[in-house]
Amino acid sequence: MILKHPACPRDGPTPYDAELNDMPAQAQARGEFLHARSDALKAAAGDGYHLSWLGTVPKHRGRGMAGALVRLALERAKADGSPLRLSTNSAENVEYYTRFGFTIAGYDEWETDGNRFTWWVMIA
Repeated sequence: MILKHPACPRDGPTPYDAELNDMPAQAQARGEFLHARSDALKAAAGDGYHLSWLGTVPKHRGRGMAGALVRLALERAKADGSPLRLSTNSAENVEYYTRFGFTIAGYDEWETDGNRFTWWVMIA
């Protein structure tokens, strides 16, 4: 899990920069397009902590590990008087985060190169 503080610059390095730089030019352009669309949604949701890169290995799911991390992030944001936001491209994740009090702050759908994408930004 990565929990980004509201004071961190939006245009700083991300965990996927190196991976994106190693891709062929067409894939880089697609990745930059997708990131620009999701960044626009996140910006519309306003400032606050940003939760990203949270996942659980399938054989360890259902034990409450991810939930404990989400609750920890929520507590930290609340202690600082700041909202907590996240983005996801999974309807299953939207349902999951709703159980923790997140609501949908933004939604977008688009198609590029014959692939359909759906993106949600949620806030708590």
